[in-house]
Amino acid sequence: MEEDLGRAALGGFIDASVATTVGLMLPEPTIGEQGTPEGGDLIFNKGGGLTDPVGLFLSYLQGAPISHNAIAISSTQQADSHVKGNGTRIRNIDFNRQGRLVKWSGSGNQKFVALAVQYGKDNAFKYWLGPKREICSTFIGRVASETGLSTPGFSPASQYYNIQGIQFYNTYGVRER
Repeated sequence: MEEDLGRAALGGFIDASVATTVGLMLPEPTIGEQGTPEGGDLIFNKGGGLTDPVGLFLSYLQGAPISHNAIAISSTQQADSHVKGNGTRIRNIDFNRQGRLVKWSGSGNQKFVALAVQYGKDNAFKYWLGPKREICSTFIGRVASETGLSTPGFSPASQYYNIQGIQFYNTYGVRER
């Protein structure tokens, strides 16, 4: 039994690594090429390769080529929880970074945007796991749940695939169906 579990884990890791590598190599439009974001849109960023080692590591950890997500609070700004920002913050959207802009049910939802702005200004929640600490996807999940919306999934990749309506998704290396 342990041998079977070991083989399954290795097979899952190899499968996720291949899928991530292919996904990172495929060209994608940047956020700016996909249209102008509006408040409430979810922005999913692709791992930045060798110039973004943290994003690259997170992409492989998730088993999908998505390393970060944020809430657009206007056409030019986003709120997110980021390792480089010492917690939740508001910053300019990087239109040149490879990423995916996803129109979602939060688009135009003023309560969703207001909570994202409030938490971004509070800067109260630090990036990573632990008491009063959260990662980008749990920040988005908390804002959505307090607004009465839903973003199923724990990682940026799982939230992205669920919003797209894809049946399976990866959450930190574990494929769920």
